[in-house]
Amino acid sequence: METIDRKWYDNKVLIHVLLVLFFPVGLYGIWKNTELSKLRKIITSAIVVFVILTIVGGKDNKSSNVSQNSSVETVSEQQKETSENLTKETISKQQSSKVELKENQSNHEEMPEWNTGDLDAMANGNIEIAAKEIKKVNNSRSVAINPAPANVKKRPWDYYGKIIKITGTVAVVQDYPPSSDYSKMLGSPSVSTIVMETADGTIAQFLLTKSASNINVGDVATAFGFPVGTAEVDNTVGGTFTHVMFVGNDFVKQ
Repeated sequence: METIDRKWYDNKVLIHVLLVLFFPVGLYGIWKNTELSKLRKIITSAIVVFVILTIVGGKDNKSSNVSQNSSVETVSEQQKETSENLTKETISKQQSSKVELKENQSNHEEMPEWNTGDLDAMANGNIEIAAKEIKKVNNSRSVAINPAPANVKKRPWDYYGKIIKITGTVAVVQDYPPSSDYSKMLGSPSVSTIVMETADGTIAQFLLTKSASNINVGDVATAFGFPVGTAEVDNTVGGTFTHVMFVGNDFVKQ
């Protein structure tokens, strides 16, 4: 009896296994098989192609979804970070605005209203204002300015709120007791006054919140204080002298 050599692609079991394990060879075997009808070959091939496309399409969709999800997460993180930065910036601006508003309110509350319309220091109320302000100054010498005394006499209102340094020869010096009007006016138990004539002939009178017991008439001294206006003081010949009035808390003997 003769043995017929069967080709591998005529083995239906083998080619179906190859379709699963290595479909190109399996498809080749299907179409080379001599026992399968053409219709069955077409149907089998169509099924294999459909399965392959489904698998490949599923992978692409999964990859696309992963990419889209990654993009969405990235955008979401960027939006979150932007939102957090905007929130921090907004809070910082609000805090800065509150600080500026508080400082402006504080400055507005602390800014005294000097009387610039009335030169009479004994009536314009500037002595009381200066008495309060001078208590806030710890070192008058370090913040004092040194304009010409004659300029301060001409336009004292230009110098209100500024510590002025005046040097001159002492003509009058006097301490006052704690119960005196000057002590009450300045709100200090130790009050003195120094009247001096400067080099340009200006008469400057300082009301000081400290004793001037170590100063004598004829001494050259420098005093520091706020200008508060002028005062007309009677002289011995029936006229008056114009004194530039100051409220201060320090002086030094030259």
